[in-house]
Amino acid sequence: YYGSYIAHPKKTEEVREHLKELLTELETFYHVKPMIYTTPSAYRRYIKGAFEEYPLWIRNVYYHPSLLMLGRQWDLWQYTDRAQLGGYTGGTKYVDLNVFRKRKIDEYICP
Repeated sequence: YYGSYIAHPKKTEEVREHLKELLTELETFYHVKPMIYTTPSAYRRYIKGAFEEYPLWIRNVYYHPSLLMLGRQWDLWQYTDRAQLGGYTGGTKYVDLNVFRKRKIDEYICP
């Protein structure tokens, strides 16, 4: 959620319809299932109970995903947005760090 959507979120059905179109287009173009990146609150409002066939990338910098009671497994977890890497010379001070739940990273690499 951001901007006016915090106070006036979109209807679940509307978001799901647009998200399904986007996921279908991405899968058709890249020939792999896209991963859904979401926060716990957006997951509960828009994703939960749908899109089970898509990998889930959960962003929560406060708690491990197992404590969030999402009702399904996560595939990738963004656990911080405040990491600093020695030698990094990008335009921002901080970088995100993520961890895979599985060891089979090849499942998520586009051909």
